[in-house]
Amino acid sequence: MCGGSSGGGVGGGVGGGKQKMASPGTGKLTQQHLKWGKEGTGELFVDSEFPAAASSIDGRPAAPSSSSSSSSSSSAAATTAKCKCGVPAKLSQVSKDGPNQGRWFETCVKREGAGRCGHFKWADHAPHDTKNAARKWKRHGPEAGYVLWGSSGPQPDDVRQGSVGDCWFLSAVASVAERPELIRALLDDSEWAQGKVTWRLFVDGDWARVSVDTFLPTLDEAEIAKMSKKEVQLKAGMKFARPNGSKVWVPLLEKAVAKVHGSYLAISGGWPEESFRFLTGAPVHKVLYVRRPR
Repeated sequence: MCGGSSGGGVGGGVGGGKQKMASPGTGKLTQQHLKWGKEGTGELFVDSEFPAAASSIDGRPAAPSSSSSSSSSSSAAATTAKCKCGVPAKLSQVSKDGPNQGRWFETCVKREGAGRCGHFKWADHAPHDTKNAARKWKRHGPEAGYVLWGSSGPQPDDVRQGSVGDCWFLSAVASVAERPELIRALLDDSEWAQGKVTWRLFVDGDWARVSVDTFLPTLDEAEIAKMSKKEVQLKAGMKFARPNGSKVWVPLLEKAVAKVHGSYLAISGGWPEESFRFLTGAPVHKVLYVRRPR
């Protein structure tokens, strides 16, 4: 495992009817694009299925709770519930493969052999981490000066990993981007000016269209304060995958994959071979190299 957890032709086509649209990802908007995005409803697309909220980061449906303790967005956070020791229980996440992988549960805060009470309870509705509940999401669309991949097209070096352990996925994205036409075929950007992109991904044995808006989670001031100037520049203010300059196709593809899995934390850890099938729909052959003992 890499990281921390895990029909017809490809591509839905761009444009509609007799309207002439820009080629996928170029960011070169036609007058019709501009009309739809600005003079039409005056509003940009907002994805209610995968909102710009803490639930899209941790996968928990609970509303943010002011009584929950502040912690990192990793596997441990404090809850208001108490274990048998009479102290606040710790919130942890199942990391092992299986049907409960990624599921949250309450456990005793004490270490093994240090008088642990053995408390255990599923915490599907635990309060969100306060940092993620307060995290700001910003638009990364054409109205903010971003393009999907511009005239250079999708390139392997556009892949810039963030703070979620999805190297298993992004490494496959970089590999597939060696053939840019394969990435181009996955994208429908006909509603890019409206703040919406649609990716065609191979999910559960069939091609599925996955639409997302252009909101992306950003780093908070406390996180930035702990970084060096070089780190701040490299991170570009992004919590997860970051743009390469103004090219934002990788973070939006990562967001689509997070949506399919239920949250960003749900894609922390996985297998690269799964990613290749996810992106291409093609059978994947895994080769293991075993060093013989001398």
